[in-house]
Amino acid sequence: MSTSGNMSQVKVKPPILTGLIYAFIFMAICTIVLSLMLWLSDFGERSLSTAAYVVHGFSVLTGGFISGRHSLRKGWMNGGLVGILYALIVFFVGFLGFDAGASLQTLILFILCAIVSAVGGIFGVNTRR
Repeated sequence: MSTSGNMSQVKVKPPILTGLIYAFIFMAICTIVLSLMLWLSDFGERSLSTAAYVVHGFSVLTGGFISGRHSLRKGWMNGGLVGILYALIVFFVGFLGFDAGASLQTLILFILCAIVSAVGGIFGVNTRR
């Protein structure tokens, strides 16, 4: 007997891609909130660089968490890869769109993204159980 008629297969996206999508969605939401804070309050533009690092940190933490949650094991590795790919995409957008070169801030962003998203992946894979 064949059971292929009634069963629908659910295709699961790779955990890294899912984490990247969530990280960029969260970044977009945080960027809108940050823009509204700049517009509606006296939040100074001099602290904008720090706020951008916080937004990136929370974004990759969320992406790493989701990536770890969707993976069955090695959440730190999936989360870390989400952070590295996130930082690469942000770097390439800055390089190609705004002619921003590599600097110490770029290195700090790569390290921050890799570590924070790996921690998110560790927490995410442990919530799966």
